[in-house]
Amino acid sequence: METNNRIKVYFHPQTKEENRIYIQSDYLYIQYFGQNKVVALRDILHVKISLVTRVHTAAQNVRVLKFSHLFSKNEQGGLGRFFFDLDIILKDEVIQFESMGIEDGIELIKQLYQEVEHFEDPLLILEAINKYPNKVDLYRYFEINYSSWAKKYHLDNPRKLDKQSLTILKKELEKNKRGN
Repeated sequence: METNNRIKVYFHPQTKEENRIYIQSDYLYIQYFGQNKVVALRDILHVKISLVTRVHTAAQNVRVLKFSHLFSKNEQGGLGRFFFDLDIILKDEVIQFESMGIEDGIELIKQLYQEVEHFEDPLLILEAINKYPNKVDLYRYFEINYSSWAKKYHLDNPRKLDKQSLTILKKELEKNKRGN
C-alpha cells in the first residue's frame, strides 16, 4: 500500500496521545497534530485494511526484551513489529492511517466492519482477530503469513522510518530519559 501520506495514530479514544482516531455515536473522530476532523460514518464509501511491519530500532531494546513475543522477523533478519494500515475512502478524499500497534486497533476495526458497507480486507485480518483473541497467537499467525502476503499484495517488508516516526521516536527517547 502507498505509504507517503499515512498518518500514524492511536485507534482508540482513551489514549491521551494527540494523534488518534475513534468512533463515537455515528461519527469517526480524527485528531492529529492539532488538527481535528469529524466524518459521519454514512459518508465513508469504503474502508481498506492491511498490515505492515516496521523495523525495530535500537532505542527500543528494553521494550523488545520485555515484549519480544510481539515482534516478528523481517526479510533483513531484524526484529519488526506489526501495524494496521487503514484507508478511509470518502467522496472527495482518501485518508490513510497507520496504527501505533496492533493492540489498540482491534476494536476500531471491528466497529468499522459493522458500520461501513464496503470493507476490504484481502488479508482476512478481521477473521484472524476473531480466530486468535490471544495477542501472542495473533502475532504468530501474522508472522507465519506476512512474507507471502508482502509478496502477493506488495506490502512494505519492512516499512522504512519516516519523519513522523522519527519525531515519535524522539519523544519516546526524551520521555525515557526523564524516567516517565
